[in-house]
Amino acid sequence: MGLNRALLQIISHGFFGAALFFLSGTTYDRICRVYLDEISAIATPLPRVFMMFI
Repeated sequence: MGLNRALLQIISHGFFGAALFFLSGTTYDRICRVYLDEISAIATPLPRVFMMFI
């Protein structure tokens, strides 16, 4: 039982990690900014992406 849950955690960690890298890459492609202090109003041009970060 513990081994099954550990395997599930490893697989879900891989999926969520890939999804977060995809999301950050998509955001970078759309606004071409890296630092958070340069992204002052991300909710206005990208409302769906902003909701995914929350």
